[in-house]
Amino acid sequence: MLDKIGPPGPHTKYVFLGDYVDRGSHGPELVCYLTALKLKYPNDVTLLRGNHETREMTETFNFRKQCLAYWDDIEVYESIMEMFDLLPVACHVAGKYLCMHGGMSQELTSLKNINKIDRKREPNLNDMLLDLLWADPAEDKEASGVYFNHNPERACSVYFGEKPV
Repeated sequence: MLDKIGPPGPHTKYVFLGDYVDRGSHGPELVCYLTALKLKYPNDVTLLRGNHETREMTETFNFRKQCLAYWDDIEVYESIMEMFDLLPVACHVAGKYLCMHGGMSQELTSLKNINKIDRKREPNLNDMLLDLLWADPAEDKEASGVYFNHNPERACSVYFGEKPV
């Protein structure tokens, strides 16, 4: 992507929406690369937390195991997890677009509510952090007119309709 579009800079900004740990066997390298990009271009690269940047998902997708194999140091893995906990869960682009990995939440009645989220934790069932990371848009027309429905496929979060958007 960077080869095709170009490096970050004043005229090229990137927003990455998460799921950095489930990119195959190169999760640690990807996290290091994106972190380096963020450090080099702090105003031009935004890294958002995705639903896989949690301790449970890093176990499921072998990211923890990859980190231990790569660095042989649990403290490096723990530091990466602390970084994931601190990543923003949403961003507002150009005053027009609200970006997040997941979707809408019943608790999201104002953009100011996002700034009130305690991000330094794992998501809990039935909270706005979980929805911003896991909620899915309703696919069928009938359901899309409804505000929010339980999401049985994920066993967490909700399907959201057009009206909340």
